[in-house]
Amino acid sequence: MARTVGEVARLTGLTVRTLHHYDEIGLLVPAGRTEAGYRMYGEAELIRLHDILVWREMGIPLEEIARLLDDPGYDMTTSLRRHREQLAARATEIERRIERIDGLIEKADGGMTMDDDFLTELFEGFDPTVHRDEAQRRWGSTEAYEVSRRRAVELDADEWRRIKREGDEITEGFARLLRDGVPVDSEQAARLVKTHRDHLSQFYPVSAEMHRGLGEMYVDDPRFQETYDSVEPGLARYVRDAIRAVG
Repeated sequence: MARTVGEVARLTGLTVRTLHHYDEIGLLVPAGRTEAGYRMYGEAELIRLHDILVWREMGIPLEEIARLLDDPGYDMTTSLRRHREQLAARATEIERRIERIDGLIEKADGGMTMDDDFLTELFEGFDPTVHRDEAQRRWGSTEAYEVSRRRAVELDADEWRRIKREGDEITEGFARLLRDGVPVDSEQAARLVKTHRDHLSQFYPVSAEMHRGLGEMYVDDPRFQETYDSVEPGLARYVRDAIRAVG
């Protein structure tokens, strides 16, 4: 029994826009179309969609899912083992970060001041002195720089933790959109771009032009690109393009 794209969306919880995107990139091509041009999906397409969702749930990028499903020599066991190794490595890194944060919580509760040593630990290798000097060279004469400098000094440990947690949630939000194949010009991406800009504006007023400039830096500066792409391959470019799309 063939089903319309709307019916498949209701069955799976996906959006119609996502299914359209899967068709456009060749990941899930409908069995045919009605005379009116509506996409129709048969049993084979629904089975393939099930496999797509299983792989996507495990964090496999859409491009790799397409290669896996279309490769005649595809071996699920080998692919699963490789992905398990990747997840295990990520789990080890997450555990290390949790231990570091637990230690920082103890220090903060003990009244440790927000000095450079604390910030270095909080941001796991981020060197505030290097970036502070670079920021001063690039934007030291601007009002935004002075506002952000004053604001950073005023923040206490709880506020820094909150800001870092919010930033991580925003980054993971972008990563989910990328993994789900959500276009950069979608409503979901636009909402997250606004949330990202509001998050940055806690330190200094971020204009649309400044936000676009930051987006370009995420791709042009290897350090920023590595930070984003370590969460999800291609994430720096996705965030940049989503900011561009908002205009």
